[in-house]
Amino acid sequence: MTSHSQLQSLYGPLGVTSASDHARSMGQFLDTLRERAPRLADALLALIDDTAGCDLWRALFASKFLRDAVVAEHEFATGLVAASFDSPIPNPVDLQKLTDELGPEAGLRRFRRQRMLSIAWRDIAGLATLDESLEALTQLADVCVSLALRVAREHMIKRYGQLLDAQGQPVSLYAICMGKLGGRELNFSSDIDIVFCYSRDGAADGRRAVAASEYCLREARRVIALLDTQTELGRVFRVDTRLRPFGESGPLAISFSALETYLQEHGRDWERYAFVKARFIGADANQDEVETFETDVIQPFVYRRYLDFGVLVALRDMQDMIAAEVARRDLGQHVKLGPGGIREVEFIAQSWQLIRGGQIASLRTRSLFAALEAIVKADCMPADTVAALGAAYRHLRVVENRLQMLSDRQTHELPDDSLQREALRMAMGVASWSELMKTLDEHRAMVTATFANLVFAGHDEQAELPSWLDLSDEALADALAQHVPGRHGDLSSVLSAFRQRLTTLPMERVARERLDTFVQRVMLLVGQFQRPDELLARVLDVAQAVLRRSAYLSLLNEQPTALDRLLRLCSDSQYLARQLAEFPMLLDELLDARLFAQPLQREALREQLDTLQQERAPQDDEARMQLLVQFARVAWFRIAVADCSGFLPIMRVSDLLSDVAQLVLQRVLAIAWQDLTRRHGAPEGATASQLGFAIIGYGKLGGIELGYGSDLDIVFLHDYPAGDTDGERSIDNTVFAARLARRIVHLLSVQTGQGHLFDVDTRLRPSGRSGLLVSSVAAFARYQADDAWTWEHQALTRARFVAGDAATGQRFTDVRSRTITECIRRDSLAEEVVRMRARMRAALSSAEPDQFDLKQDAGGIADLEFLVQYLILQHAETHAVLASCTDNIRQLDSLAACEVLAADTAIALQEIYREYRQAAHRQALNGRPAVVPEPGFVEQRRVVQRIWGAIFDGVDADIPTEH
Repeated sequence: MTSHSQLQSLYGPLGVTSASDHARSMGQFLDTLRERAPRLADALLALIDDTAGCDLWRALFASKFLRDAVVAEHEFATGLVAASFDSPIPNPVDLQKLTDELGPEAGLRRFRRQRMLSIAWRDIAGLATLDESLEALTQLADVCVSLALRVAREHMIKRYGQLLDAQGQPVSLYAICMGKLGGRELNFSSDIDIVFCYSRDGAADGRRAVAASEYCLREARRVIALLDTQTELGRVFRVDTRLRPFGESGPLAISFSALETYLQEHGRDWERYAFVKARFIGADANQDEVETFETDVIQPFVYRRYLDFGVLVALRDMQDMIAAEVARRDLGQHVKLGPGGIREVEFIAQSWQLIRGGQIASLRTRSLFAALEAIVKADCMPADTVAALGAAYRHLRVVENRLQMLSDRQTHELPDDSLQREALRMAMGVASWSELMKTLDEHRAMVTATFANLVFAGHDEQAELPSWLDLSDEALADALAQHVPGRHGDLSSVLSAFRQRLTTLPMERVARERLDTFVQRVMLLVGQFQRPDELLARVLDVAQAVLRRSAYLSLLNEQPTALDRLLRLCSDSQYLARQLAEFPMLLDELLDARLFAQPLQREALREQLDTLQQERAPQDDEARMQLLVQFARVAWFRIAVADCSGFLPIMRVSDLLSDVAQLVLQRVLAIAWQDLTRRHGAPEGATASQLGFAIIGYGKLGGIELGYGSDLDIVFLHDYPAGDTDGERSIDNTVFAARLARRIVHLLSVQTGQGHLFDVDTRLRPSGRSGLLVSSVAAFARYQADDAWTWEHQALTRARFVAGDAATGQRFTDVRSRTITECIRRDSLAEEVVRMRARMRAALSSAEPDQFDLKQDAGGIADLEFLVQYLILQHAETHAVLASCTDNIRQLDSLAACEVLAADTAIALQEIYREYRQAAHRQALNGRPAVVPEPGFVEQRRVVQRIWGAIFDGVDADIPTEH
């Protein structure tokens, strides 16, 4: 069979007719190859009969660039075939050999053509994945840019000498790679976006002291000439430097310090998008100075510490300009800039990176593929949407590459002429042009819909109020009457008062515009809620709190669901509204669709904290505490939201609040331990996993009944032997324990930018304020047996180990059990309990004559708790199981199981206790004390008082039976 006959056997499988231009071109190619490289022609023809060989020939049929390159680089192509098209990752050694042989200009161009031949052939033939092709193209550019930088520096040194700073250290020139090169996702015929930057000012040490600015300018020009000059061998890469500060009017090379100043003073939103991809290449790169500049300058410019939905405004502006350019140039079939094209996918990913990258480290990536994965993990978008977006992007990038591989041209437009369409169809491996377009259109439609949902959500046509900031009070009232049904007069009063407050506050133009939009949107929605004037006042307090960080207003303006959640929460709870106003970072939570679902369990809370700490990886105590406060604030907020929404019974609310406190205590103890042992070492036998130190929770923490804003009653115990710590600056073990306890109290109560963790009360320690802050377990046991008051034994019934060393915690639990069962003065117990309760009732009630204090009045929470504590202490000697629990509900279960209380009595008290605590929680959520109007809980109070009277019948104490 002749060579041309063998070639004709491919026409059918490839959908080519013998009279087509493709058939004629392939015939000419084969004739030329036979003449110049017969061995290669034979090797290729020998591959025709297998499937893989057909794919290799399909690539040659499709791409004129491949055919020309195979002929021009036939020796290299022969090696490719012989090596079965091994991985095309460029090797710097191969480039060096070519430049040594041919010189830098020719060597770079020959190397580029060879490697592009390999990459394109493998890609179209299906021997490489998209990821492999993009990485190979990126590495090719990296190798070429690095060599150009080195050659340019050698040229400058020969001519002007070494560039040195004031300390005599070399000054490096860097190419900051932007765009797809920076993201390691370079396309086939792409130009490369570069910003040239040098590390420090200085001067050359040659005969003429050329300043760093002039030296690096010439050096950068030399790099561009090496890469971008067109010769008979073509060019290496087109170099685009227009992304540099001030664009084409700015200096070609700029110092680190000048770039920092520019970004801080002049950096625009579109530049934040661009610098997401910024990556440094240097011939003699100082990795430390690069990492420092990236961490200290570029990251803070790109990624803000707070949610930044203001970037969507900039994105809309950029998209409008692109759309206008697409329309002007008729680029509807442009796979990059057209509707649903590559740029829209990039904008979607980069927008989420800019919005949330300041809080989520995994979003701070140059790779679009990695960014999409992080977007899913951060719950920014549904997983199925992101998966479809990723599939669309990959398909678009394949089309882009195959389109450019046809003739090695930087084009993104789908071809009009039939010949080019046939070539692209073959390169894509599909049967027809209509099939190619059907798949492409499906992907583009999905991208367009996703892009519109992100960028234009909530921007449909809707009624708008006039700008309320500039209206007179009368005009404002008229506008509200026209646009807002119902109590517009009350709303007008609230809004007028808010405007008056604003006159005393400085407000930038952007913040003013965002606030204007926000209030207009709110005014059109508050009429849907009960008490709209009260809701509006709460929401405006939140708005005022975030004026200095008006990006939060952008969040609410750009995300209708977030605004809806804000209104619902502020309507439900004054506590939640106050939390949002005091801690605006909680507004971030409004984006989470799970906000109104049941919150996490304790183990999930622990995992959440672990993830947060891994994401942020804080290096100092202050940063660690900021992170802990953030975790606690978010957890409290989510619990309160679930509470208000009715998803949580009262006991689960307290359980979760107590769980959060325990997690925080454990982490604070770990921070304090690490800090102290770093300076002084540890007591003998104590390690980070066996501290010999325990935190005991009393009161609501011990009883697993924490409320919103509860302080922590805690006692510190240690189990250290006599002696000193083992560090270079050793201290006595008891001093170590005391300092550890003080450090914990300080960390819990210290103010951070997000507030503090807890108010701490340590007065329940042995001997109260006059006693040591921390006791040994043995000393604590002696005190409880010999010196403790009855009220301290009552408090002990609510005490439990909450953090620290488990063995020390178990020793405390044993002491507690032994004290409650063996050391109680039961002959006088009833009188002392009744007398103490009478004093408390008289001193602590907050109720007016027509009110009932849920906690302190007769028949309230404290009476019920005292009843339970008395019965536990009185009967634990004969029923040791009564000492096992610390919360009222389970203690009542135990009392019923031991027949100390009748089962129906215990159940009645449990139900009343839940009702009281539910009411107290509701009061707290609305910013009110635990006091309700008379007549409130009349029947419940009578039941508690009746049981109290039956148990303490005949006890000599002045106990009022009615409020």
